[in-house]
Amino acid sequence: MEATRDGQSLRHRNQERVIATLKAHPFLTRRALAREAGISYPTVSKILADLVAAKVVIERQDRSFGLGRPPKVYRLAADTRVVLGLSIGPAKSELVASGCDGRILEASNRTFRTP
Repeated sequence: MEATRDGQSLRHRNQERVIATLKAHPFLTRRALAREAGISYPTVSKILADLVAAKVVIERQDRSFGLGRPPKVYRLAADTRVVLGLSIGPAKSELVASGCDGRILEASNRTFRTP
């Protein structure tokens, strides 16, 4: 049981590393992503397959490379998933919605009188 938990923890950390790397360097190939993240190519490939299926990452072909089959490049999805942040205080609340790429889509705040 402990080995399974350790494996899941490592996979989760690797997934977080891939997402952080894509946030810092959008439009990377799998090989470049593996190099930047410091994770093996097969591990990055498995993680990307999961993230693409979950629509957290977008895959497209980069036609700027010229001859031959264009490589696939990956970036965080801007608007297929939304991340919400909410802060509730005694006199003010704030709500922020952003895409998976961290770009803020909407922000709102409200103030209230306290009794």
